Amino acid sequence: MRWRRANLAKARLRAAEFLPLLPDWVGVGAAAWFVLAFLILSLLRLSYPFDMEWVEGAMVDQVRRLLGGHSLYAPPSLENVPFPYTPLYLYLGALLSRLLGEGYPPLRLISIASTIGCFVLLYAFVARETGRKVAGLLAAGAFAATVRMNAYWFDLARVDMLFIVLIFWASYIVRFHARPWPYLAAGGLIVLAVLAKQTALGPAGALILYALLDRRPAAWYLLGATAVGLAASLIMLNAVYGGWFWYYTVTIPAHHGLLDWRLRYFWSNDLLRSVAFLLALALLAIVRRLHGPAAWSGLFYGLFVAALLVCSYLSRIKSGGANNTLIPLHLGMALLAGLAFGRPGAPHGDPGDERSAILPRFAVLLLLLHFAQGAYDPRLFLPPEEALADGMRALRTLQGIEGEVWAPRYGNLASRLGKGFGAHASLLEDTLREPQTAEENRRRFLQTIQERHYAAIAIDTREIPNFMKSEMLAQYDPTGAKLRLIIWQNDSGWTFTEEQVYELKP
Repeated sequence: MRWRRANLAKARLRAAEFLPLLPDWVGVGAAAWFVLAFLILSLLRLSYPFDMEWVEGAMVDQVRRLLGGHSLYAPPSLENVPFPYTPLYLYLGALLSRLLGEGYPPLRLISIASTIGCFVLLYAFVARETGRKVAGLLAAGAFAATVRMNAYWFDLARVDMLFIVLIFWASYIVRFHARPWPYLAAGGLIVLAVLAKQTALGPAGALILYALLDRRPAAWYLLGATAVGLAASLIMLNAVYGGWFWYYTVTIPAHHGLLDWRLRYFWSNDLLRSVAFLLALALLAIVRRLHGPAAWSGLFYGLFVAALLVCSYLSRIKSGGANNTLIPLHLGMALLAGLAFGRPGAPHGDPGDERSAILPRFAVLLLLLHFAQGAYDPRLFLPPEEALADGMRALRTLQGIEGEVWAPRYGNLASRLGKGFGAHASLLEDTLREPQTAEENRRRFLQTIQERHYAAIAIDTREIPNFMKSEMLAQYDPTGAKLRLIIWQNDSGWTFTEEQVYELKP
């Protein structure tokens, strides 16, 4: 009996020691699941040969033009309108395509590698700041758990993840180093981030401001490297592309319209609902900072995360601001959330301080709620077999047409068949918002239709631009052929569209 009582007492003691740690282990398990789910899902989606989002193919088209010796930034035409982004992503995509072959995989690989880089940097940031590796794992998992909220964008052939990992890498150097040479490297990373997407200018400004306030004289190396690198890049790219670089990356984005309804929607839905629990964790991190020793820089995190939030807000309220614009916000919230799991300078709390026991438990609860909110079934986001069959059928349909084809939302289908290039519908619309060149661009586009340049046009009838509708219908007749293709992914799976094929009248 005594032996049994002793064993029972030991079991109770072990349970008493283990139970307080159970939420932590559940949180780590959930974080690991989200990271692994992304890795497996992205690898399974890597080689899918058609768009998983309606602009992916246009990115492949731009890389194909680069490889074919065409100018990236040239006067707008119905054959080509470039993206209003700086060109680093496309240059990298072209380099990888030389090694791996043309198509989606090289571009998606850049996004996958960049996302993994964000996970690693989140872990490194938080583990180094708090002294707790578990907190670093939880921060990486918190970011991975936002994949559903940002429309499963992490692995798409788009520029977003590349610019984010580059600016985040620069921020790590700025936070944890104060010597001149690392700051020169950080300046180089900032330049690369801006060359991947202009949105990086906001967070870059926050990093430079922090360095000037807290890290002089090394800050001058950061400022100098950034200023010289950006100025040299701007001069060179404008010279190479005859001024069209400035037109597409500055003039056109400046005329993207604002969506009034999103001015409030961002705060009420994107922030207060989508990342509510991460926001609470971020506030908790601030509370813990107020009650703990000054071992971490509230100035750095305040400026950097605020810049990421403003970056997401300004991008979200513009016309075309899809859920990908929320990724910088998600990254900033995950970074602050990770800090809530370990008091800076005192990772295990102070004996006798009740907050050191209560706040971590509360933090884990908030994180588990965030994981529950972000839960998704990865199987839903593997393109279905019927989508692959639809894509192959679309290729066969276009292959049977003699001559060049313009598919405004799926130009990659025509170019991969050697049937010419065509401007993407959303990029075409961008050039018509800029008032000084809009009329000339409209005339140039319409002239291509009048000259019957394309043997066929595949377009959703409801999406024919008004300025060319009458002329197009005068020159082209609808056929019985339609292309059914994925246009984008959403919370419940996939959204499809049907493009009507029009052929030239005799």
